[in-house]
Amino acid sequence: MCLDVGNPRNNGDRVQLRQCLGNVNQVLSWYGDKLVIRNTR
Repeated sequence: MCLDVGNPRNNGDRVQLRQCLGNVNQVLSWYGDKLVIRNTR
């Protein structure tokens, strides 16, 4: 996963998550109040 963060970031700014080259087997899921990346393989 890649995070399009830019610089600087403020509270409430929109960010973009996308698949990185070579990491197409990853998914995002919630773990409590955190977003975590899991491999689907």
